[in-house]
Amino acid sequence: MDHAVSWFERARQSDPSWEDPVAALASVLERQSRLEEGQALLQPLIDRQSEKTNTVLTYARIARRRGALNDAAGALERLTSGTAARQALSGIEREALYFELGSLYDAAGNYDAAFDAFRQANTARMHHYDPRAHEASVETLIGMFPRRETAAFSHADSPLLKKVTPIFVVGMPRSGTSLVHETLSAHPSVHSVGESPLVDALARHLLEQTRVTCAGEDWPGRLGKGVLNRLSEVYIDAALQGQAAAPEAPAAPTAPAAPRTVVDKMPGNLFHLGFVQLLWPNARVIYCDRDPRDSCLSCYFQPFGPGHPYSFDLAHLGHYHKQIARLMEHWRETLDIPILTWSYEAFVADHEAKTRELVAFAGLPWHPHCLQHHKAEPKSYTASYAQIRQPVHRRSVGRHKFYAEHIGTLLSALSPESDNAAAKSTAK
Repeated sequence: MDHAVSWFERARQSDPSWEDPVAALASVLERQSRLEEGQALLQPLIDRQSEKTNTVLTYARIARRRGALNDAAGALERLTSGTAARQALSGIEREALYFELGSLYDAAGNYDAAFDAFRQANTARMHHYDPRAHEASVETLIGMFPRRETAAFSHADSPLLKKVTPIFVVGMPRSGTSLVHETLSAHPSVHSVGESPLVDALARHLLEQTRVTCAGEDWPGRLGKGVLNRLSEVYIDAALQGQAAAPEAPAAPTAPAAPRTVVDKMPGNLFHLGFVQLLWPNARVIYCDRDPRDSCLSCYFQPFGPGHPYSFDLAHLGHYHKQIARLMEHWRETLDIPILTWSYEAFVADHEAKTRELVAFAGLPWHPHCLQHHKAEPKSYTASYAQIRQPVHRRSVGRHKFYAEHIGTLLSALSPESDNAAAKSTAK
């Protein structure tokens, strides 16, 4: 982040009339919670009625976080009010502006207006999610790791496994994975790799090796220890060298070549837990569980992008959540690696007791820093970057109740009777 600040500062100074690096610099400062500095940069541009989407978005985000809701609303509504203004915006711009406008109205307690803004954000562009295809992929994973056979599968036994204890924090997005990750990462014995894409890449490679080597037969026996050890070591080497972190995460310090607890908070690693047991049999898993009505609605309110196509439709969100729950039930009944089910609601209700439970599960001695993760520099800049800088609170519990009149589609998709209905849904 500091490198980005320096680069954008130089670009700004090279041409004082160039607005883009000013907005980019203010955006970085906002992520660092340097809100007053960011506003000071943008205020002259806003006073001159800037029509640059990034400038207005960043200003509104800073103003919202500072509690200046009227200032934020004025800036956003200037770009979104009126047919001509909306038509001048691209789909990407409309999506971004309406997501921020929804967040602003939500913060102000204007929930009907907030939901309407989020609905416009989620329908600003086309997104494709195929419920049947996703169900089929989950079915394939369940078939690859049968309940009675998985324990007998061969697994990696590389000597490097003695150097690292991997902890994988998984679950539905917006279920508390960042909160768990930052809590553990505050411990001085923990090395964070943020949301590393490496497990997904290794699992896909292993799937390809399975297809080529044994055409799915005698899986995974015919792959051999050599393949499993090589793939296992790729991740361990990257973690020890601080290279497994996601590209958007700040550079991690090099970890010493001693036993180290490594925390990886990629929520989607839930789909790869069968491979995790094959490659890192000493791993531990923390499954984050939150009221699905709250986690799904929070996803609907979040501009995730094309990597989460299910998140733009309430019925699809309910369907996706049910597939996660279905697969997680299978993993609990099938895998030998330790799995802790962590409850968001229980954690915020009894913070210290549940933090101690989390630290103990990780095999770590107690450290009080884990109760004050919000005072440390975040180890992963994800969608929750602003929330994890706050002390633990209960304000997000039961958030769906404010939107009860608008989430009938989601509730139907989450119900036991919806297994077939969600696959036929159209975007709402």
